Amino acid sequence: ALPIFAPSNPWNLTNTVNARLEGDGVVWESTISRGLEKLEVLKNTITRTLLMPESDQPMDNEVRGMVHDPKRNVTLLANKKGKIFVYDKNMQVQSVITHDSQGNAISRPYGISMDSQGNYWVCDKDMGLFKITPSGSGYQIINLRHNDNDPYSLSSNAAYQAVEDKQGNIWVATCGGGVNVIRKDNR
Repeated sequence: ALPIFAPSNPWNLTNTVNARLEGDGVVWESTISRGLEKLEVLKNTITRTLLMPESDQPMDNEVRGMVHDPKRNVTLLANKKGKIFVYDKNMQVQSVITHDSQGNAISRPYGISMDSQGNYWVCDKDMGLFKITPSGSGYQIINLRHNDNDPYSLSSNAAYQAVEDKQGNIWVATCGGGVNVIRKDNR
């Protein structure tokens, strides 16, 4: 049997958390211990990008969420330690997001998606949902969480994935709270 992960073998892949297929045989994989892996099948190459190459802490380079925005030509990668790295087209870090616009810390992001309006939705295992709206050279970031006094709030702060339907509503999968919908009219 071959080991799943052997650091001495560059063709051994780590545990994949998320993957995205591009044209021309390119596969992007977010992984547990080696950051982002770009597999170029036709060129027979693998390129690895560590979010925090100087760190020896596994969670610093454990990529849990990723999304590529072709319009702005940026890629967002979230690690398990609560940092969202914004990369430019050359995979150079443009910025790192750690808090929303009110100062609430991003805790453990698990999924990132993008809607048709260009907003990014970051699902956080502890802090609910973050809506990131590009604004000029920065971002407006709001945190949507469960509130016992608001029946229209998220049913659980353990959000794992968000997707947009054809009508522009955002569906949010949570752990312990089922599926929530954020109607397009209320975003």
